Amino acid sequence: MDGCKVSVGSGGFALHGKNMSELPSFLENRELRFIFFGGKGGTGKTTSASASALYLARQRPEERILVVSIDPAHSLGDSFDQTIGGEIIPIEGVDNLLALELDSQEALVRFKEKNDPIVAQIAERGTMFDREDIQDFLKLTLPGMDELMAIIELIKLAKAREYGLVVVDTAPAGHTVRMLQLPAQMKNWVKTVDMMMDKYRYIFSTFAGRYAPDECDRFVEDRDKDVAMVERMLKNVRTTEFVLVATPEEMAIDASGRLLSTLKKQHIPVRNLIVNRVQQDGSCGLCMRRQAEQARPLAEIQERFAGLHLWPVPRLPHEVRGKDGLADFVQFIVGAERGIAEGKGEGVEPGVLEMPSLTSLSLPTARFILIGGKGGVGKTTVAAATAIRLASRFPQQKVLLFSTNPAHSVSDSLDQKMGAEVVRVEGYDNLYAQEIDAPKLLEEFIEEQRAAIDEVFDGFIGGGNVKVAFEQEIMDHILETTPPGLDEMMALMEIMKLLEAEDFDIFVLDTAATGHLIRFLEVPELAQEWFKTAARLLLKYRGAVKLGTVGQLVVKYIRQTRKVREQLVDPTETEFIVVTIPEAMGIAESERLIQGLEKLSIPCHQILINFVTPPTDCPFCAAKRREEQRYIGQVVDDYPEHRVAQAFMLPDEIRGLDDLVEFGKSLYRD
Repeated sequence: MDGCKVSVGSGGFALHGKNMSELPSFLENRELRFIFFGGKGGTGKTTSASASALYLARQRPEERILVVSIDPAHSLGDSFDQTIGGEIIPIEGVDNLLALELDSQEALVRFKEKNDPIVAQIAERGTMFDREDIQDFLKLTLPGMDELMAIIELIKLAKAREYGLVVVDTAPAGHTVRMLQLPAQMKNWVKTVDMMMDKYRYIFSTFAGRYAPDECDRFVEDRDKDVAMVERMLKNVRTTEFVLVATPEEMAIDASGRLLSTLKKQHIPVRNLIVNRVQQDGSCGLCMRRQAEQARPLAEIQERFAGLHLWPVPRLPHEVRGKDGLADFVQFIVGAERGIAEGKGEGVEPGVLEMPSLTSLSLPTARFILIGGKGGVGKTTVAAATAIRLASRFPQQKVLLFSTNPAHSVSDSLDQKMGAEVVRVEGYDNLYAQEIDAPKLLEEFIEEQRAAIDEVFDGFIGGGNVKVAFEQEIMDHILETTPPGLDEMMALMEIMKLLEAEDFDIFVLDTAATGHLIRFLEVPELAQEWFKTAARLLLKYRGAVKLGTVGQLVVKYIRQTRKVREQLVDPTETEFIVVTIPEAMGIAESERLIQGLEKLSIPCHQILINFVTPPTDCPFCAAKRREEQRYIGQVVDDYPEHRVAQAFMLPDEIRGLDDLVEFGKSLYRD
């Protein structure tokens, strides 16, 4: 497939091989039933999904179209500039366009209400646990159910056939990869449940002579059909398409490349890439330097994604919000774009754009420093610069830069290869970095549990070498089934190990985007409940089994999770720095994040507003800066008890130690 080619020069970008009357397949193919938009956080996924859904609804007034956000940090309502929640509602003024922001917690409650009784019945039939034991576990909240609930919601939509087209705004790339891998994992879950039923079928047939399938068997069969349906739907080249969204920046390109690799492995159709925020001609040095800086990334996009159609969208001097803004945005994709600064930069008077007086950040003194915010606001860059600054200021302290984001960017930011093991950062004797390898950590965790459980079965009912083979086979299969919430749970386990080892004095955490970050911060509390329930279960069966290693592990996990939780809420030990951008969607998501931190009692006293347009007489930049002034003032007014700082938009991407050192100096001017 020939993609449209992007060339960049002093006159901006141009398209070659693209017929301007041609539409991208996701806007033209009337056979499509599902369109997914995905990429790194902050590249414009939500805007692209919303604008495309609006365009298609207006082009197909006879067809009901649903746009749904499965990102736990929803921005769909911010994009359409209207309230959207966990119930499907129409977009104002567009009768055939409906929207939904999936509430995974509410969806989980409904799922459990409907299915818990039959799940309990299956577990009671297929394991040694009684109904009381099973009910205790079913009451617990599972960490990391967002992706699973998203898949279940897609199954419901596919079965209902109420909408001619469903447009899906996905989570940032790393969590989208995990969601796409869920159908295969769900097959294992169904197999495990079926194994539990096999035990019951065998016993029933042995004593009754004949087994008649009942509602439990139908439940397993229906789940098997559901998983097969969603697999077929995701891979159907005729009715499904995944659209990548990226910006001409190395980190965004790398994230899209990794996502594309997963899509290909899963045989999910992808034909198009929207290249957002391409710098056009400008009248100031900042615009011209950004344009020159983008030349290499744009060339890399052309080479790396040569098999895809590329659809460049220019950097705009205003945020895209509301139906009018979204309608304008999609015109750049369909080839009917107007002048990008038309009516936007006129009438801007020099000297009236002064922002509220902002200070720099205060260098944290806590042991545990978390950097978080919306995807694409520069969290990784701020975390890396903070870690470098701390390592420089306190040479006797060992600093660890730790990434809990499944779409790791620490290596990209440092411009050094990091990985699952702690590695010293070149040029620093006291600075280290680690990007957790969640699948590898899970394998190690499973092996630890398997050895402990084997010990239990070896000593089952009075000791000796008697084994309950079927029970052990089921338990082994459960262990091999990757649970949702993998990254959050494995990150927690790794942090617990590091805290206990006391090898580092300061931890700087580069976290996942807002929705998944809140989920990660909730994990210690959820894990404590799981381990306490397990401890009660062990005590109940201590007369029948030899607890040994299992009991020791549960006690260890309870102690570790309590320690992490105490660490997170201690204002002398922990500090959270919120990073945002001066746009409505960024500010709204930061507000939700700060509310979540307050609910969890996690200390947060500083907010960094990143990517602020510097003072300029350039009409393009001046228009953007004036728009930003209102949002910066809003943050200052809304959070008078917080230290609010700003960092200017730079013409070059911050990458490598030299850039990070200078950026750190500008962040912390103490």
